[in-house]
Amino acid sequence: MGNKKHLAADRKKIVNYLRAQLIGPANGSDESMLEKDEPHTYYLMGALFPQGVGIKISQEEEEDWISDDPIAMAYQLKSASVGLSFFIESAEDTPEVCVELAAATYNKVEKRWRRHEIATKEVPEEHVLTPGAGEEIENVLQGRGKLVSKWRKMGAGYLVTITLLNPRQADGGKLDPEDVIHQVWFRCTAINGNIGAYPSPNRFSWDSEEEELALIYQHKKTFAIGHGCAPMWDNVKEQAVIKAVETSFIPEYEVPPVTSALPGNHELKNSEVFSLQFLSDESVSWQLKRTRLEEFITSYSVWVENETKRDIPQGLENAAARITCRLKKAVERMLAGLKYLCENAGARECFVLANQVMLMQMVHSGKNFGGSIRDANSFVINAPNYKGEEIKNWRPFQLAFQLLTIESIGNGNSDDRDIADLIWFPTGGGKTEAYLAVAAFELFHRRYQHGDIGGGTAVILRYTLRLLTTQQFQRAATLICACERVRDSNPEKWGDEPFSLGLWVGQSTTPNYFHSEQEQSLGALQKYKRIREQDKPENPFQLLQCPWCGTRIIPAKQSDEPSDYGIHASASSFNFFCPSKACAFHSHLPVQVIDEGLYASPPSFLIGTIDKFARLALRDEPGAFFKGGREQRKSPSLILQDELHLISGPLGTIAGVYEAAMDVVMKRSGANPKYIAATATIRRAHDQVRKLYARDCMVFPPSGMTAEDSYFSREEDSTDVNPGRLYIGVMGQYHTPVTSLVHCSAALAQSAIDVELSEQAADGYWTQVIFHNSRRELGKTMTMSLDDIPKRAEVIAKNSAQPRKIQPVEMSANISSKEIPEILESLKAPKGDTNSIDTLPCTNMFSVGVDVKRLGLIMMNGQPKTTSEYIQASSRVGRDEVPGLVVAFYPNNKARDRSQYESFVPYHQALYRAVEPTSVTPYALPAMERAVHAALTIVMRYCAGLSGNDGAKNFDKNKADVASVIDKLRKRMLAAEYKDSTVQQEISNYLDACIDKWQEKAELACQSGILLRYEASASPNIESLLTGYSADVASKPEIPWPTLNSMRNVDSDCNVYVWGES
Repeated sequence: MGNKKHLAADRKKIVNYLRAQLIGPANGSDESMLEKDEPHTYYLMGALFPQGVGIKISQEEEEDWISDDPIAMAYQLKSASVGLSFFIESAEDTPEVCVELAAATYNKVEKRWRRHEIATKEVPEEHVLTPGAGEEIENVLQGRGKLVSKWRKMGAGYLVTITLLNPRQADGGKLDPEDVIHQVWFRCTAINGNIGAYPSPNRFSWDSEEEELALIYQHKKTFAIGHGCAPMWDNVKEQAVIKAVETSFIPEYEVPPVTSALPGNHELKNSEVFSLQFLSDESVSWQLKRTRLEEFITSYSVWVENETKRDIPQGLENAAARITCRLKKAVERMLAGLKYLCENAGARECFVLANQVMLMQMVHSGKNFGGSIRDANSFVINAPNYKGEEIKNWRPFQLAFQLLTIESIGNGNSDDRDIADLIWFPTGGGKTEAYLAVAAFELFHRRYQHGDIGGGTAVILRYTLRLLTTQQFQRAATLICACERVRDSNPEKWGDEPFSLGLWVGQSTTPNYFHSEQEQSLGALQKYKRIREQDKPENPFQLLQCPWCGTRIIPAKQSDEPSDYGIHASASSFNFFCPSKACAFHSHLPVQVIDEGLYASPPSFLIGTIDKFARLALRDEPGAFFKGGREQRKSPSLILQDELHLISGPLGTIAGVYEAAMDVVMKRSGANPKYIAATATIRRAHDQVRKLYARDCMVFPPSGMTAEDSYFSREEDSTDVNPGRLYIGVMGQYHTPVTSLVHCSAALAQSAIDVELSEQAADGYWTQVIFHNSRRELGKTMTMSLDDIPKRAEVIAKNSAQPRKIQPVEMSANISSKEIPEILESLKAPKGDTNSIDTLPCTNMFSVGVDVKRLGLIMMNGQPKTTSEYIQASSRVGRDEVPGLVVAFYPNNKARDRSQYESFVPYHQALYRAVEPTSVTPYALPAMERAVHAALTIVMRYCAGLSGNDGAKNFDKNKADVASVIDKLRKRMLAAEYKDSTVQQEISNYLDACIDKWQEKAELACQSGILLRYEASASPNIESLLTGYSADVASKPEIPWPTLNSMRNVDSDCNVYVWGES
């Protein structure tokens, strides 16, 4: 275990090293540089150039700079000025601002560049500015600079802009390096007044959610805006005013650490109520458990009551009332959950078992078992003593979520059954465990209530990205193994059908078939045979290790023993087993990843990528998940959607239409599935959930009156022994973005060698993750990581014999599915290990699901498209003892990135407030053209008896069963847009048009003796209802309908023209 105080100090050393390398001086205050290392080319920022000097742009970079935007064109000139804007509150007629300045120049002396210090932060040059006659000072910094101020009267003060500029002019654009002012800094202090909050937009334009955010973040104030720099001020908590602001070219903000633990002096701090051993112990009386759970709920209820007594700013009373209502609703539902457990012995038993299997899952996910990968029979498997192991505790919100949702999960007629519960908690806070716990409850409770017909697929968990799916698959596999151990010990009670887990993803990730010789879609048997022939086998089946004990499923080296390969594959079957003879799952692991196997024996718990569900319109086989493979099995009763914020834009828009069909299918026998979603970042969740799932939404935990405390999570003060995640901003001001990125990345890479760090810190900051917004940008970085960045590291290396050797590894959609688990394992390899990764250029694949504790450093190459993605990606570092360091790199030719840089502290002190509202429009006309006919096809295939490829010919809208299903689909679609009658009419009309086209086609085919099928090859006597989706048929309205095989890549670029006066 490391010393956190020393680790925070190590992080500061890296920041100081970066500052020295990018701003200077890199070699002390009396720095002397070689003639070839001109300071204005060696450093990236913090300098003011003579006016009229342009940035040199290479031919390769020219396309990134070509723009008709006059603002972007201005960025092609090197910066000649820097400024701050702030609001002065003063009762005086002539308020005064003291400006302290610091800077340096470099003069050429005997073929070297020698630094000359004009003034320092410790001994600054001081000037006083006032409105009117004292607005400008011509000669500052020994005549090298000019101070200009602009004062605008506003209410009881002045909006002030103060600018420091280099007044010299470049002769014909030719630069004299001695005319450049380096290491510029200034601070503005209000002498006879205060600096107040910067004027904000009119609150009358806010919607209800923005009102609530204004209340919650009322203490996070903006005091200044930068111009060519970022403003900084002393960290204040609840102060309304400050005295000083200053410029910074590498701004920083430490996001306070968030804890989910109760305060140290809390009455429940050491309560056994959070212990999984206590809750799962059948020998502990329910009366005692009930008492402890009541104490927990009471504690939260008291906190809620205290929140309602807070002073509320004028004008935000309605926002406070809405927050209060949600807090009280949470208490009511927790009490209802406890009452349900008290009154239902079966639910109580399943609650205890859910805690038991989650305890087993946590133990077996540890490094002594399934959490570490090792060779078969190379270690002794000791049976764990779950009661005697280290105490495993729920985080308070995880236990609260179980109590909140358990009644609506167990009681199909609950008033809260139609509420989609959304877990909203910071990244890495334990959302997965919270919903896995309620999934475990449902797995047992469903069989307790319904016996054999409670088998089949009970829980469906959906993700949006391959990486997230495969990572969470391992966690869920351990849980299912625990459930199966419990079931196997008492099959009379829990049935003979094993609990099982299925992975349902694209064929690029897992094979679709047991047997297939086609090279583009090899079957599981063929892939198994290939890996048997490999010297170093590569596992293409996603399950790398036994989830119970950690034994490799596929050996690291080729073996002649079939039993060393944990796979049984044939032309008609595929199964996993643990190669370790000592493991409880040596004979069989309850996991399936082959589509054919999933359809034959539907898993209890199905994990899949959301776009895979587009296959429902094209195949009958997936219907097995909705009827358990046998008609008498119940439909899925719990639907889980992780990372809900990603179900937005084009993907969410299309998914919303398919959701309507799946909802109808699952309700066909009178069942009503419970929906639970999870995210760390979302805005306007209620609107998104309504359009996706046609349900009301409850966010848990609901926020309190401040962002700092929701009872279940609290911000703590950042200290040396309890550091938060540190964000720093970098924007190269007089180099191109590519050159700036090279300088920044090389300095970060070389810091791990040049800076004296503890072993733990050196490992944590060794791997540099570089996040990109596009694969195009990633490709550039991959190239630079092999050439430009290592060369720059050679230039800045303190010891020329120790430049950093860099070998980049890419993580993006470009890589194959089999490489994903291997890269995740390599990320865990420490510094010095042959598998350790130096640099990881990546795209948004990294931003969800990656949980590698040792990672401490990430550079964000450009502001991501959304704040949500920024939070998600940057939160992947600093998850263990090494505190996270996030370097936000902003290209200087992009207006949005420049704006973020110039508002760095305001943005980062309230990150979650800046999350953009998600947008889904499933019933816009383009979305309906792509998906409504598919939704109609799905419900006909699975609910109206029109299954089989020939079922398309039997469509008749006048048949009672067909008409009934159509009516259900219509009502479900309309429910998603219940507030907009115009959209409802458009939905109904479009659905009717699809119905009429199918009816007409079916009647015409029948009359002409043509066979109408869902899908068919070209033939004179056979026609197809559906055809593959492609750009050339996308807008074709007639049958055969172009039908998506995936919900991705459904958007296309378009031009926007604005007509009218400019």
